Amino acid sequence: MNKLERAARAKELLEGIIFKEVHAEIRNEIITALETVAFDDIDKQHELVISLQLHKRHKSLLERWVDDGKMEQKQIDHLNWIEKTKQRLKRA
Repeated sequence: MNKLERAARAKELLEGIIFKEVHAEIRNEIITALETVAFDDIDKQHELVISLQLHKRHKSLLERWVDDGKMEQKQIDHLNWIEKTKQRLKRA
């Protein structure tokens, strides 16, 4: 799978209602667990914080793939523009 395909699929996921609902529900569950964990249970607090960070990283990675695809498309568009300009100059 190339960058453009990966970006398109990542965008589909991010925009999907099921992904949004699952992402929000998991985040809320982790936050609720953080709010209710015992004050002296440092290990559980640490585990939940890491879970929240990993959860955020999942979405961030998908967003980065979408951005990478946009940059790849801009590079392709730019190269195509250069090629078209060269062709026009040859005809002139």
